[in-house]
Amino acid sequence: MIEPSQRIDVAKKNGRPNGKTEPDQGKIGAADTTTSAPVEPFPYIFRYSPESVYGNVVRLAARYIAPGLIVDLGAGVGAVGTPLEEAGFEYVAVERDEEALRLLTQRGIQNHECDLSAPASLGKTLDAITGAKAYLLIDVLEHLEHPEIVLQSLAAYAHEHGSPYLLVSVPNVSHRDVAYNLLGGHWNITETGLLDRTHLHFFAASSLSKLLTASGWQLVTRDDFVLRHSDQYDPQSLLHNESLLGDFLRYVSDTFNPDNQINQFLWLLKPSASHAETAIPEVKPDAIATKPPLVSLLIRTQGRRNDLLTEALYSVYAQDCDDYEAVICFHKSGHHDDVLLNGLRDLMRELPVHLQTKIRLIECAEQGRSAPLNALVEAARGDYFGFLDDDDLLFARHVSTLKRGVETHGIGPIFQTFAARRRTSVRKKKPAPDDFSFEAQGNTVAQGDVVTYPYAVESIESAWIAPYDPLTQQYANDIPNCCFLVPRLLVEQTNMRFRLDFDLAEDWEFLMRAAQFLKVVTLPEITAAVNVRNNESNTVQNADLQPGWAVAHRRRLDEQAKRPILLDGHIARLLFRRHIETAIKREQLEGQVAAHATQMAAQMTTQMTTQAAQIAENERLIAWAHDLERTLAETQQEFQRQTAWARDLEQQVQSRGRGGPLSLVRRIMRRGH
Repeated sequence: MIEPSQRIDVAKKNGRPNGKTEPDQGKIGAADTTTSAPVEPFPYIFRYSPESVYGNVVRLAARYIAPGLIVDLGAGVGAVGTPLEEAGFEYVAVERDEEALRLLTQRGIQNHECDLSAPASLGKTLDAITGAKAYLLIDVLEHLEHPEIVLQSLAAYAHEHGSPYLLVSVPNVSHRDVAYNLLGGHWNITETGLLDRTHLHFFAASSLSKLLTASGWQLVTRDDFVLRHSDQYDPQSLLHNESLLGDFLRYVSDTFNPDNQINQFLWLLKPSASHAETAIPEVKPDAIATKPPLVSLLIRTQGRRNDLLTEALYSVYAQDCDDYEAVICFHKSGHHDDVLLNGLRDLMRELPVHLQTKIRLIECAEQGRSAPLNALVEAARGDYFGFLDDDDLLFARHVSTLKRGVETHGIGPIFQTFAARRRTSVRKKKPAPDDFSFEAQGNTVAQGDVVTYPYAVESIESAWIAPYDPLTQQYANDIPNCCFLVPRLLVEQTNMRFRLDFDLAEDWEFLMRAAQFLKVVTLPEITAAVNVRNNESNTVQNADLQPGWAVAHRRRLDEQAKRPILLDGHIARLLFRRHIETAIKREQLEGQVAAHATQMAAQMTTQMTTQAAQIAENERLIAWAHDLERTLAETQQEFQRQTAWARDLEQQVQSRGRGGPLSLVRRIMRRGH
């Protein structure tokens, strides 16, 4: 069995500072041909590279540690020694391995032999190396049988000797490559790397933080070494590759584990101010937290429509179940914030005392519509959290409906309720810049805002009453933000928050991501009312914002297109039902088209028959016209012939003399005309 002291000195370096040996990370010290007493070869000999974890060590030291002495505990062959000296530090190596010490001496690096696992030996060695500005434990802790003893001893010593920094580096066992291999049933122990065969401990960020905090150290900053493909990466695995499953696993990993591509944790720490910081603080009786409420109702406001906010808060107060808290986030805009905040506090002081005890007020200065939502989510204490805009209302059974849902389905799914549309009528005139006073108008509106109060209710109608449909919800948001309630476990166990780069549709985008990991259970109760005003003061109805809504819609779809969609198995039945419904509708439509075609054909036949009769009649009239034309032509010819005959006759009579028969002829001609 290898002793802990031997383990520690095989601590250089987790084998590969960046997972796999880089091309510029060749071995050092190999040229020595000294042949004294045979010793076991030192297995962890790697050259310094700026693009390795060693490079991160040097940059972090140069950025935060004052020039002076740095002591490298478990230094191996001192790969960071020369770079640290070039950065202006004095470097001393502490090791136990005989071969490593020989190589350190050969390279001219000051070194001390020490068994780190023995507190007495460590203290004696540190006493011999005074004035340290920082200690290094690079790839050491995972090789120690009891790393907490070394850390506690070092913390106690540091606390009494100027509180030098501690810089630690350990491999990250929560790297996604390790997780993917585990999903496939593989735990690949290797000679060096993340699962080095000599490792006695494996650390994720949470376990490393717990160890360091309990040992008397507090984090200053971190500069972890990121490596997309570690030494555990398997290019032949479907889980690792760019497959549909692999893409979704990467999305899940990114959501649940922000450290999933960190190969080495690299943390800079300082000793806790006193031992009391690592002890459990005494809790006064009046400071003991009460049982968390079932639901946190989260309200963001800029304090510009307090009349509507008052109504919203009274709708919270009217709940028939008291198992809730209300958290209000005042979102600073940079304009009249002090006056607006004071107005908000005045409003809260006027509320019923019991309601005041249920409300907490927080502030958010970060810009963007999503920023206060994230602040609210972080502040929420309830098992669930839901949202309420400062101009909407809850019905009395909102919280009790959620409670019944939890009693039936447990804490875990997202719950959806329904909402009514409450149409209201308000003044449409915007106030002039000079016609506004916070004190005079109770900061109901701010300069230039559309007036939202007072109003008259025009109608209340059922509007958002469709059960959650993961298919239609992809392209149309049918769930107002007051109608979905999310378990706090989602934000506790993932990095899922509202996207700060979405200033519109931020609630829709958040819900669609959340629904990738949690089931959505519909509770078919109308539990809220969304106020829709007639002057475009609602974000969704504002005509000026429609281009922005279109952009947000496309962006959400573009983001979704980057990852697979996980759908509940019951969607198969839904798709089948829609297929049947579509087939029936198609058959009905085809029947309607056939009937319409028959009707149109009959109409066309009738029209064609009528048109044929008209054509025949037209042809008859044309023939009659042609006959009439010929008759007229013949009559004209006959008239011309008779006229010519009469003229001839007149000429003959004239040639025989005037009077008598001539007069008779003229009368005959007149009659002829």
